[in-house]
Amino acid sequence: MEKLANCRKFGGYPHENAALFIADFESYATLHNISPLDDNRIIAALHLHLTGPALTWFNSLSSENKASWEAIVHLFNDKYVDLDWQNPTVMLDSEIFENMSLSSGQSIDDFYCQLVEKANTLKKPDHEIAGNHRDSPSALAAAKMGEAYGYRKAELQVAAASKQAKPSDKRDSEFASLQSQIDTLTKAVQNLTASKTDESTKQNRRTDRFAYSLQQATNPPQATNSRQQATYLPQATNNLCFNCSSPNHIKRYCNWNGQGVSSSDITCQLCDQNGHSAVNCERLSGN
Repeated sequence: MEKLANCRKFGGYPHENAALFIADFESYATLHNISPLDDNRIIAALHLHLTGPALTWFNSLSSENKASWEAIVHLFNDKYVDLDWQNPTVMLDSEIFENMSLSSGQSIDDFYCQLVEKANTLKKPDHEIAGNHRDSPSALAAAKMGEAYGYRKAELQVAAASKQAKPSDKRDSEFASLQSQIDTLTKAVQNLTASKTDESTKQNRRTDRFAYSLQQATNPPQATNSRQQATYLPQATNNLCFNCSSPNHIKRYCNWNGQGVSSSDITCQLCDQNGHSAVNCERLSGN
């Protein structure tokens, strides 16, 4: 038989109107000569018009419940038409409906559609949708009239916007005090770390100098001739001379007379020490 009309499918979602669907489906069945007394045929037609959670619900029914159209309609009404106000979904939809308000920049027609959709789901009477108006169409007309006269101007929206709460002075002072304490502790830790590093460096230098002196006293170098004895200079490769700030010798054996320029790049031609030239060598003045 040629299909005369279509019937929209039902998914069982909260925004869908279950009562309207079952009424449309019964009209669809009548139009296609599907008798309510023919249980198998009308139940099969309903099965083809269910999707999503509603189809899952139908498939979970027992064979006994699926054998009678009256039983199917009764279970469908219990599930989707008769509201259970203790159901979390219904409670959430009711709370959303009670707190719906026109957003800035939102079209009144769009807001009206959302409001009516929630009201139909919750089976709200028309006067709850319309507020103080007699019906919802007159409420929509009044709202559009107000919009036409410019009550939703930008400057009014700014004036009506809620002000952000400023933190109290006490909270600011407590935060500033905590920040000051944190800064003080940070500086103290940095100073303590720096002082420990300096002390460790000085201690290492004293230890190296003591070890070098002890080594020289215990194992003096052997010279093969008088010139080697005269020109031999102990070297400390790990320390700088405190007199000329040059490597490979210490202040005790430094031959710089304190005059002229001292640089680690200069090598004396008389004593082979780094840090001074032959002109500023004590050996030159001694000769």
